[in-house]
Amino acid sequence: MRTRPAGERKRATGTGDGGFRDRLSAAAGADSPASDVPAPAVGGAAFLAVQEVDFGADPSTRRRAVQKGEAILAALEELRLDMLQGGVTKDRLAILSTLLKAPSETIGDAEADALLDAIRLRLAIEVAKLEAGRTVAEEPWPGGLTGGSFRVPSWL
Repeated sequence: MRTRPAGERKRATGTGDGGFRDRLSAAAGADSPASDVPAPAVGGAAFLAVQEVDFGADPSTRRRAVQKGEAILAALEELRLDMLQGGVTKDRLAILSTLLKAPSETIGDAEADALLDAIRLRLAIEVAKLEAGRTVAEEPWPGGLTGGSFRVPSWL
């Protein structure tokens, strides 16, 4: 085995006779035009068609609906952080309830409307869970805390 000093490059050596290249040329045909420019993946007309799609609502309605969806997602993220830190304040619950009671707008696009409905549904579920948890915490446990084998963990 021969070693080379650092910095010296190995020269490429060809082992074939070029037969593979010749077969490719023959398979492509001599009359096929050679092109150095790749064909576009999607034609320009397709981009224009996408931009011309009418979502059934004016831009201001669409913008408001998107802003409401983003506000709900931001509030849900803040709720998640509050829960990780150990508790949800009454102010946070009030904000979530206000967002839930706000009138919803439709964009006119079935997929976008379904997405906004799913976001509002998640908010409704989280508000209901928080309200149910608050109600349960204020009421005594069924059967009391002393009966049965149930014990309240010390960390509660």
